[in-house]
Amino acid sequence: MTAGNSKPNIALTSFQQYWNELLEEARANSDLGHKTCPIPKRQSFNPMKIHRYLQHVYIGELKSDELLEVRLSGTAIDEAAGFSLKGGNYLDICPPSEHKFYVAICKAVVGWPCGMKMVRSITLKDGRVHQFTSLSFPLADRDGVPRYIVGMANIAKDISHGSFPHPDSVTSQINDFKFLDVGAGMPPLPDLLKL
Repeated sequence: MTAGNSKPNIALTSFQQYWNELLEEARANSDLGHKTCPIPKRQSFNPMKIHRYLQHVYIGELKSDELLEVRLSGTAIDEAAGFSLKGGNYLDICPPSEHKFYVAICKAVVGWPCGMKMVRSITLKDGRVHQFTSLSFPLADRDGVPRYIVGMANIAKDISHGSFPHPDSVTSQINDFKFLDVGAGMPPLPDLLKL
């Protein structure tokens, strides 16, 4: 099993620190008081602040239960997929058995709002197993409504180009998942048996 190298862990830490800075700025600039949880706006997110790790960054927008549009996809993510994910539906590359889970957690991230951390193992069609850790947080639109999910994934360097372009060619297992409190508490975990 490949857990990646230490650089993605540094990247995840740097990404979380940068998002926390954006959150503090959003709180400082908010006139909403403490009754709500202000979320950083998408236009405040400057990818160049974490440019060393930009290849691992993604932004998605949950438009419906059938469409999680990829608005930004880093080169490491695209290389592992074998094609550019930007503009596509993330659910198209997920195993169909995981669609409802991804929709549920994305709805929680933007609806509660909260962050999330996931660790999963992916078995590629050649039998190699890789462990991925992803960290995601909400971003709001210009009106302050959370609707985007910005995140970072630690894509291992030894995954060959196009290793998992089709959901039927991989097996995915979620090893660990948790929501992260960004000031509004945490939603209940989705009931996987009901999804």
